[in-house]
Amino acid sequence: MSGSTVGAATFVGFDGSLEEILAFLAENGFSLVEIKCEEPLFNPAKVSGVKLRGIRELAESMSLKLALHAPHI
Repeated sequence: MSGSTVGAATFVGFDGSLEEILAFLAENGFSLVEIKCEEPLFNPAKVSGVKLRGIRELAESMSLKLALHAPHI
């Protein structure tokens, strides 16, 4: 699948932080992560700008593209 993008979505049942989920997915060959904006995992309305930039920088360092799924926000 050369040149393909393989993505995955986060889910609340994962036993770990968003940062741990990103690391797990990057280590397992994913290049796109859809972050579900659901508590307790991630609610962008309750996260500081500094934390959001940190998540973006972490994703960039792992060559991950991010998308948000925010149906209830």
